Amino acid sequence: GTENAFPGTVSAVLWQGEAHHLTVESGNTSLRLSVPPVSDPPRVGAEVWLSIAAGEASLIPEALDG
Repeated sequence: GTENAFPGTVSAVLWQGEAHHLTVESGNTSLRLSVPPVSDPPRVGAEVWLSIAAGEASLIPEALDG
């Protein structure tokens, strides 16, 4: 379904051998993604749609000062 899909804008792309690391801005949120490498990754500024299978996602909390 589309309940876990939302638009975003690519703000960074980094290739590191086994994966592409993308930063995507959606609303007031920056998302950092690690995806299998592709021959033609999205470019900075590209408008993309993200969909997340709830059982396949890992959320890492923001570091807390303390």
